[in-house]
Amino acid sequence: MDGLGNAYQSLGEYQRALDYCEQGLTITKEIGIPSDEYEKLKQKILDAMNA
Repeated sequence: MDGLGNAYQSLGEYQRALDYCEQGLTITKEIGIPSDEYEKLKQKILDAMNA
């Protein structure tokens, strides 16, 4: 999901990027994978939206 989030972010579609990031974060939490990268990506997208 982070690849899709990055792709949409690069296209300026921040809300869609954030949606994919949040989906990825939910999945990683459900299966027990550390979520550091998704948290970083989510913050990066939110920062870009607020710039």
